[in-house]
Amino acid sequence: MRPSLPAVALALLLLPASTRAETLQAWGEAESDDAGDEEVDPDPFHKGRSEVTLGLLAGSFRVGPVSGPAVGPHLDAGWNVGRFVLYGEYDFLMIGENEQYVDHPIRGQLHRFGGMGRYAIGEIGGGDSVPLQGQLWVEGGGGREVIRWDKGGRLGRNDAAFGIGGELNVMARRHSRRPTVFSLFYAFRMTVARGPRSQKVEMATCGGPCDEPTKPSPWDLGLFFNLGFSWGR
Repeated sequence: MRPSLPAVALALLLLPASTRAETLQAWGEAESDDAGDEEVDPDPFHKGRSEVTLGLLAGSFRVGPVSGPAVGPHLDAGWNVGRFVLYGEYDFLMIGENEQYVDHPIRGQLHRFGGMGRYAIGEIGGGDSVPLQGQLWVEGGGGREVIRWDKGGRLGRNDAAFGIGGELNVMARRHSRRPTVFSLFYAFRMTVARGPRSQKVEMATCGGPCDEPTKPSPWDLGLFFNLGFSWGR
């Protein structure tokens, strides 16, 4: 515990002038060292770096009464610093009904532009001597969906996205001013969007065995596995 300022001032007044000057200088150097220790993060994985990601989304997607498998690539770019990542993304997915179960399936393409924020809730490894780091993270954000149906028609809507995942980071050129980091990640992603408006009045019904009929949910969900590779520097 450090002494209070009034006590320090009184002690300095009782010292000779030369000793007083040396004491003040030593005190200032100690304060500077403490401030420097607090600001410096020795982990090179926490240095700020730009990052590019190429990944694959695979799962299910719903647009009103149309639901089925969805799969396609996504491209991300952003900034990674400390435990935080901010990035923008573009997704291109093939969506619609399953051709194996529907005679004349409704199919289309989804173009999605979004912004996401990610935070690492757990880390293992890393530091200034280990070139490997594992992370567990959560993320959230929003985007704009543009859906084009194969037989004509276009639908645009906003959505919210949430995810949880883990990744393995490998660092090259660890002692350089701008080290290179390669990452492999696997995650779960969910999107939520308002379903398209219908001209007909929705009636409460039972889509299966039930105790009480209800109206269909106005929200459409997308559930995906997300696998990808990142490069950052």
